Order: sequence, then C-alpha cells, then structure tokens
Amino acid sequence: MLQAEFIKQKEKNEVVQVETLDHLGIVAGLVDKLKLVERIDARVPISTKHGAVVTHGQSIKAMIINGLGFTQNPIYLSPTFFEGKYVCALMGEGIEAQHLNDDVHGRTLDAIYKYGTTALLAEIANEISQEFIPATGRQNGHLDTSSLKVCGDYAVEHLYPDDTNRPPLPCHGHSKDHRPDLKQLVISLTTSGPAQLPIWYEGLDGNSSDKANFHQTLARIKSFQG
Repeated sequence: MLQAEFIKQKEKNEVVQVETLDHLGIVAGLVDKLKLVERIDARVPISTKHGAVVTHGQSIKAMIINGLGFTQNPIYLSPTFFEGKYVCALMGEGIEAQHLNDDVHGRTLDAIYKYGTTALLAEIANEISQEFIPATGRQNGHLDTSSLKVCGDYAVEHLYPDDTNRPPLPCHGHSKDHRPDLKQLVISLTTSGPAQLPIWYEGLDGNSSDKANFHQTLARIKSFQG
C-alpha cells in the first residue's frame, strides 16, 4: 500500500515531456536503410578532434528531414525545426536540436562542394542502384533539365577566362520559368530504375541547349560508370 502511494506521488511530481516523430521517422529509417550517412562520411570525413559532434553525413540527413517539413524557412532556423522532436531517434544518440545549426550545415555544404556535388551524388546513387535495383531495371535512364532563375547581374564571366574548373555561369537563355528577362542556371537530372532513382545531377550554364547537353551528359555518365 505504501509502495503504491509512493509511485503515485512520484508520478505527480515528474514533468512529462512529449517528443514527436510524425512521418519523419519513416524518412530517417529509409536514410538509415540506404546507409546514406555512412556512405557520405566515408567520402567526406570530418575530424572530431576540434569538437565536431555532427558528421557531414548526419548533417545531410538532418537537411533531408528538415526539407520535408520546413521548406519555406532559411537554413539557420534548422534548430527551431528540430525542437520538440525526438532528435536522438532521428539522428542518433548524443545529438540535440542545437547541434543542427547553420554553421554545421554550412561546413558540410562547403566540404561537399570541394569534393564535387556531381561526383558525390553519382558515386553514392550508383552504389545504391547496384545494391537495390536488378540489372534489368537499370538499363533505361531518363534525362531532363530545368531552369533556375536568379536575380541580379552576375557579370562573372571575366573571372573564368577558360573552361578549367569553372562553375556553371548564370546567363540569359530559354527560360522554362517564363522569365527571359532574368539570367538563369540549368539543372540536369538523370534517373534510372522503376523508382526513378537519381543517378546523375549537374549544373550547366544558363544558355545551355538541351539538344547539345543531352549527348554530353550521357557521355559523361557512360565514362563515369566505366
């Protein structure tokens, strides 16, 4: 009797904190199944000697989860998005909402840019397709481009006098956004398999032509896959 009364009193004094998962648990589970964190960390490692808590792979996982529920907010509000959520179940033990800040994500994006965004995606996506998609399902690919308009002059052509290691340049071109008055970049995406898994992604100059780029992109994919 005394033990039962003690338990009731203890329950009254404790503060119950509710943390949610919603659909994000499914997303995190799929990321874990595909081993995205491990694949990214193997290619873009981060040193923990300087106090890093979140790896680049975990940062990308957080941005994927964030992007599916916080799409209209800037990246510096990432910790706000994760407040009230069961972060350790989504991201791993020891990680809290405050760890998933814009400094962490910024360092990750810088590291991936240095590694090569197209190379990272292609390497990981082709690994996954080899593991999860039967050979017969990988035979057909689908390629398409989309334009991304930018505001501003972006007169940067003089900074890259040749084509050596230059990024895609904003230019006027055929605008799929119906804004020919603005400069733009072109995004090329290639998918494969029954689920249309992205296996190749690259940025192109704003005045790029699909007629020419499709052949060049397919040649680069073929060369990459060996």
